[in-house]
Amino acid sequence: MKEELERALLVMPPQVRKAFDKAVESLKPVVADIEKSVPGTKNHYGIYMSMLSEAKGRSRTNLAFALLLAGANEKGVVTALKLVNGIPLT
Repeated sequence: MKEELERALLVMPPQVRKAFDKAVESLKPVVADIEKSVPGTKNHYGIYMSMLSEAKGRSRTNLAFALLLAGANEKGVVTALKLVNGIPLT
C-alpha cells in the first residue's frame, strides 16, 4: 500500500500535491488521537469507516490515502474502505 501511495504522490500536479499535503497535516492530530484511544473496533476501522462514509468516489480514496499518510493504522483504513465500498472482507 505504501508503494502505491508513493507512486500516486509522484504523479500529482504540484498544486494538487500542495493541497493534499495540507490535508495530511491537518489530519495528523486527529489520527494521533484516534490511534492512541482505546479501539472500539479492531484497528479503529469503525472510526475510519465513519470518516470515509462521508466522502464519495475519488474523494473517498484520497481521504483514505491522506489518513494513511497522517499515520492511521493501515489495516483499519483498508478494512473501513472495503466495507464502505461494499467489498466483502476475506
